[in-house]
Amino acid sequence: MNRLLLLATGGTIAGCAENSATLNNYTAGLLGGDALLAAVPQLQDLAKISVEQIANVDSADLLFAHWRGLVARIRDAFAADPELAGVVITHGTNTLEETAWLLQLMIDDPRPVVLVGAMRPATALSADGPLNLLQAVQVALSSDARGHGMLVVMDGQIHAAQRVTKLATQGVGAFASPG
Repeated sequence: MNRLLLLATGGTIAGCAENSATLNNYTAGLLGGDALLAAVPQLQDLAKISVEQIANVDSADLLFAHWRGLVARIRDAFAADPELAGVVITHGTNTLEETAWLLQLMIDDPRPVVLVGAMRPATALSADGPLNLLQAVQVALSSDARGHGMLVVMDGQIHAAQRVTKLATQGVGAFASPG
């Protein structure tokens, strides 16, 4: 069975609100990566996924030390395990494209590194995180994703790090790759 590494950093995908009808008033980064993985049991049928918590914050609160840690952890994981299929990073959307671009410049392994987030907290009736995470894992396991650098998977779309941008702060279709 394929192996993946899931690095969790927090964000809306790991956010919680007081009730399921609340989409905007929530706290980002409350759930850990293990909880995100457990919310999508189908992932266990796709790969053996190891989870590591790098941070658990709103992505606007990520520090240079977090980014340095992500780069080091990805490099170490790829160097230590030639059979590792890829890496998935759960991330807040405020700085997701900046992190993707930084990793694009710093990681030179052809294996997929896929960043994924959500526009609605995990506790929302219509949370988009679980489906986004499932699709991110599917992309990370795809041989077609090899050699394409850092990828962002959101709302059923795959974006390259050098083109992706956040165009909206509301709604699940917030990311696009203009041009």
